[in-house]
Amino acid sequence: MTAINGVKLLEFATNQFGIDQLGPRAIAKISGKAWDELRLNFLVVCGMLLDVSPDAFGELITTYVKFTIGNTHISRVYAAMWVKNSKSFTVGFALPDDCIHPMFTDALKGMSYKGLTKYVTITSEDSIPEEFSQWAEIAYKVRLSELE
Repeated sequence: MTAINGVKLLEFATNQFGIDQLGPRAIAKISGKAWDELRLNFLVVCGMLLDVSPDAFGELITTYVKFTIGNTHISRVYAAMWVKNSKSFTVGFALPDDCIHPMFTDALKGMSYKGLTKYVTITSEDSIPEEFSQWAEIAYKVRLSELE
């Protein structure tokens, strides 16, 4: 995808991936030319993380996007995506211990969040794992069950 301004990118992302639940600061973060190679993976992953529910919301907080159930100060975080640079991003999920995959790692230094248990790092060369949508759904349901 060629570099396009933030407004067109937000429109594209909303229409293509249904990520209108993603805050505009996150879109602005990946709008620069440096993100050209990783932008599509970022948008696809955000779409998968937000597709779990109309109540899901993603918001950029300094160097990470937190994905929450709802959009209030007491919202539960079911996933987070660290976007410290334009070469890779790391996604953390609130997954049960029995959820296993070769791409899962422990939290990287400076990339951990309370309640998130499994982490995956993705570069522009990586394929997004087929199970990614399933992980997003499980993580959402795990955190949602804690509210009941």
